[in-house]
Amino acid sequence: MKMLNWSRRFNIFCFLDNNQYDFEQPDFECLLAAGCKGSVSLERGLGLKELQNFSDKNKGWLFGHFGYDLLNEKNPVRPIAPNEIDFKDGFFFIPNILVRLHQQEVIIECMETDPSEVFEEINSQSSFIEQRSAIDPVIKKGISEADYKTTLTEIKKHILRGDCYEINFCQSFFAEHVSIDPLFFYHRLSSVLQILSALYIN
Repeated sequence: MKMLNWSRRFNIFCFLDNNQYDFEQPDFECLLAAGCKGSVSLERGLGLKELQNFSDKNKGWLFGHFGYDLLNEKNPVRPIAPNEIDFKDGFFFIPNILVRLHQQEVIIECMETDPSEVFEEINSQSSFIEQRSAIDPVIKKGISEADYKTTLTEIKKHILRGDCYEINFCQSFFAEHVSIDPLFFYHRLSSVLQILSALYIN
């Protein structure tokens, strides 16, 4: 949590946590990429080519995300979902600071800052994630219960007829006109995941 609290100062960062998953040989416990030396936004239609060009010019660490609709570059027949949150189809950046947390050590890589100063700054942070948005959002579902059940019935018919053997049926959950604290809600979701994992293991 100290790493997350420290990362609040950056407009761009990426935090990867294996949530103490029992890997045989985990590469890291947590990985934090913070700050931005360069970035590329992937536009629908040319996104993969743009990323390849950016990667060719910038060897080393790149962090970011692929949007689901980048699939249309390989499968243009697929319907394009509306972009309701005005989020790019992909975005990647080169970090200024990289922090790798292992079981028994911390590795800090940075060019413009003394790694020992970064370590002291992180270590001085609170281990408590404070909520900075006072109101919990009202979560809505993209499909009504009746429509969801009807669609499931149709999917079962397709499977029984042999039209397909597997279908990935999803729906969206969303909140409108809200501003949330992403770190606080990430922490809440991680806590729920740990509880569910403990119940599953036991």
